[in-house]
Amino acid sequence: MRAAAHEAADQDRAGGVLPRNRTAPAGGAPGSDLGALSVGAASIAAMMRFDWRPFLERWSVEWADAYDPERDGHRGGEECAAARWLGRQAADTAGIAAAETRLGVALPPSLRSFLAVTDGWHNAGTFVWRLAGCADLEWCGDPHGMREIWLDGTGDDADEDLVRMAGTWSRSPQLAVESDMVDVLLDPGDVDARGEWAVYTWAPWRASPPERHPSFRHFMEDMYRQFHAMASDRPGFSNDTTRLLDERARGRGLLPCAVSTRRHGKPSATPSHSVGRGHPGSGTESTLCAARPREPRQGARSPTRTSPTKRCRCPAGRSRRTACTGRSR
Repeated sequence: MRAAAHEAADQDRAGGVLPRNRTAPAGGAPGSDLGALSVGAASIAAMMRFDWRPFLERWSVEWADAYDPERDGHRGGEECAAARWLGRQAADTAGIAAAETRLGVALPPSLRSFLAVTDGWHNAGTFVWRLAGCADLEWCGDPHGMREIWLDGTGDDADEDLVRMAGTWSRSPQLAVESDMVDVLLDPGDVDARGEWAVYTWAPWRASPPERHPSFRHFMEDMYRQFHAMASDRPGFSNDTTRLLDERARGRGLLPCAVSTRRHGKPSATPSHSVGRGHPGSGTESTLCAARPREPRQGARSPTRTSPTKRCRCPAGRSRRTACTGRSR
């Protein structure tokens, strides 16, 4: 599974869907224990250089071209569309260092290099409206007792993976500042050989365990795919990426050649969104967004429980526009 996930991601980059690394990761990376995080940030960053700007600029321009005032005009969407940029000004070295000092850990390399390009991000996919910049990064702390909710009733029978998953909130920084009740958790307890921390996303309305992304970079690539999956029904949504993904889908036999998607301005017996659009995670979105198979944590088993037995203990009256975390959005 791990090899298949890497192969699919490499195919996406080779085909121009996702950008490439500037250099291959070097050896000698820290292990998965938390003590390895003491390795200097500069040394970690040198191991995996990723050119964020072309990827983020392309995403921003495509988002601006698909901008719909009725859907996207709130939460700063109008300003982002006018600027054709979903990010902010780059964080300086002092700002990144201050965030690391406040958290007491060195940030993983892909997040650190991301912040050096933009200090935060708007509209990461459809359900995360603003990602944290340096000043917003803080520990989640599990203020609503998610560990207790997930482990309720298991007693001594909870397996190791369920216990580990239930503790994600208490040990992770929260990356979602504004969202549709989506937590984006950067897990320092799940670190790969490159020093990357896995990102877990969870929403109570999904009724499933947190979804794992192997790194912050993988999370952002997945949110880019989600954007394309959910925007595919917008009239006139056509760009180099959509054309490439459609061509690749036809080559795989996923999109019939006779079907001309309406976003390319041709008649269609079957709308493009009925072929390639699907709710992310539903298994139907892979036609147009080239979804990559999930890469499980090495040696991990799927948790035995699929959803909490209790409702999330959010404060009364909290709207769907606020994530289930400990701070006001």
